[in-house]
Amino acid sequence: MPKTSTPGFHPHRLQQALDAYGLTGVAFSSMTGISGSSLSDYRNGNGTPSIEHFDKIVDALKFPRSFFLTEPTSTLNGLAWFRSMSTATQGTRKKLYARLEWLDEITQYISAWVTFPRVNLPHNLEFPTEIEQIDSAFIEKTATVLREHWNFSGLPIPNLVRALERNGFVVASGLQEIDKLDGLSFFSQETKPYIFLLEGKGSAVRSRFNAAHELGHFVLHQKIDIRATKDPLKNKLLESQAHCFAAAFLLPQEGFLADVLAPTLDSFYSLKSKWNVAISCMIMRCFSLDIINDEQKTTLFKNLSRRGWKIKEPLDDKIPQEKPVLLSQAIQLLVDQNVKSKEEICHDLPLPVRELVKICSLPEYYFEDENRIIELKLPKESSQDGYKGDAEIVKFSSA
Repeated sequence: MPKTSTPGFHPHRLQQALDAYGLTGVAFSSMTGISGSSLSDYRNGNGTPSIEHFDKIVDALKFPRSFFLTEPTSTLNGLAWFRSMSTATQGTRKKLYARLEWLDEITQYISAWVTFPRVNLPHNLEFPTEIEQIDSAFIEKTATVLREHWNFSGLPIPNLVRALERNGFVVASGLQEIDKLDGLSFFSQETKPYIFLLEGKGSAVRSRFNAAHELGHFVLHQKIDIRATKDPLKNKLLESQAHCFAAAFLLPQEGFLADVLAPTLDSFYSLKSKWNVAISCMIMRCFSLDIINDEQKTTLFKNLSRRGWKIKEPLDDKIPQEKPVLLSQAIQLLVDQNVKSKEEICHDLPLPVRELVKICSLPEYYFEDENRIIELKLPKESSQDGYKGDAEIVKFSSA
């Protein structure tokens, strides 16, 4: 092994970087020419790289040198829910989890100066401790209680991501589409609840449904024993419950059914731009509410396929994607108030600029070219998006 000469090297940083880009030790050894045994030592903390090896690591991964020399501040200790197909590999989950740790670091950093909205949940919300306590009636009740508390009642939700942010969730979308993985949510007593949605993952209505699904895990499953997720059958049931919550939350029984004059594809098509929910989801929602029977559901899906709407529905390219704004506004606030310069932020958060920009939903060249910055302003919205009053989404802390 080469003589160690990189004091302060943090092994978990190397593991984070490899996980984030789906690199195994064998693949990275081939890329850099560093032996597998040496890389194993660096990753496990049994040795630190020589200057030569450190240069090769930095050059191959295109990370700032300071990233590997800065101790990770994320101490996530809780349950991560992956919105994924059952066949999603451990490697694809690691890609997203590494960025979840970075999201936690960014949030912790910003929280030293900026006060984020508190988690806003109704006092009468119940949190089951057993999966069997969660039936369709409980899911409907929970969705209704939360909608009313967020001031939606039976109305469509104009912007679900904005509503989540205004009610205490930190939402990010800093990773391009990963096969068989739709997103991730994380919650614990020590951190803000996080929702990580993938960019380019289908249509805007699919992304909204994924966000509602993650919200479902938060309100239904935060007290469930984590061991339940290890059982394939129980995990499938947990996913189904979050799925049902998403449909009930986006399509409330009272408001949605008042719009369904007839359960036909043309009727659902006309409602899609109002409710911002997929036609296929409306079919399933009508089935779950006993508006249509199993035979009618099957016929509707057959006709959906005949029209070529199974893979891509009408309006999928018209309804705009909902983008998080909380982190970008918070960083802009630090800069505008002269608390931190952009250079200082990049120094304090030594992630690759490309990752920092994506996770925080900042303009692509925000940290690189002053002339290309697009200033972001948070619009004040009506109470229909779940926000009450005229306060800003983030407030500058007096501390």
